[in-house]
Amino acid sequence: MVGQVAATAMDIFESFCRTCGNECLDPINIFDDVKNKSAACQNGKVSIIEMLETCTPNSVPKLNKDDDYPKQVCRLCLKKLEMVYEFQTNWLNAHSEFNVALKFEQRRKRCHKEAQAKSEEQAQEDKLPELEFDAIVVDIKSDNASNEPLPKPLLSPFLFHP
Repeated sequence: MVGQVAATAMDIFESFCRTCGNECLDPINIFDDVKNKSAACQNGKVSIIEMLETCTPNSVPKLNKDDDYPKQVCRLCLKKLEMVYEFQTNWLNAHSEFNVALKFEQRRKRCHKEAQAKSEEQAQEDKLPELEFDAIVVDIKSDNASNEPLPKPLLSPFLFHP
């Protein structure tokens, strides 16, 4: 008798879509692994179950083949599911790629700042210190006791000027 009650409950939902609740003319079994590969998503590599579990919130109980809920979806809901799954997959992939690009850009900027700071440090270190000269005053008359004229320099600073 218990087996009959379960069979009757499942028979009630036999032609209804699990996602929209409407009656299906051409239902697609969500648990039939051979037939339910979605052609629109990932070249037919993703099952309806995988798409449903990916796209439904965590608060929704996991799909169970032995529960009393409908085991099929209508073609319209399947198309919607494929679109949502594709959107979510594209979103996550793009987000992941943007994260990688942003981390790369942040690392590049940080390295650029470090290199710039290092080159400024190096420039400060390489800067020649200003030399201070003490003035030396020579009294020529006292050094030249003979009062002879000083010898002419070999090269005159005016030699190259007219």
